[in-house]
Amino acid sequence: GSAGWEAYGSSSGVDSSHQAGLGTGWSTTCVSQSGFYLVSDSKTDKAWVSSGLQHAAFRLLSGALSPTRNETYTHFMVYAQSTLAEQTTPATLQMV
Repeated sequence: GSAGWEAYGSSSGVDSSHQAGLGTGWSTTCVSQSGFYLVSDSKTDKAWVSSGLQHAAFRLLSGALSPTRNETYTHFMVYAQSTLAEQTTPATLQMV
């Protein structure tokens, strides 16, 4: 899987506890075989939940947070949620 990342998979949607990065049942990620890619960087690695379930949440465990600034994270990755079964394309945003 991707270093430091963990994934949680579910067949019926991701509950609010796991959306917040809490709960149990987290595992390492696996490399996604999906054909999607980021337009700005088509070579970026893609991760997915190792169970292969339809719905997934991801978290990155890092060092302690600073009260005024968190320098351990550099980017957000954002996915759209849909009630349809289509695949959504993520976007990355640099934190400044």
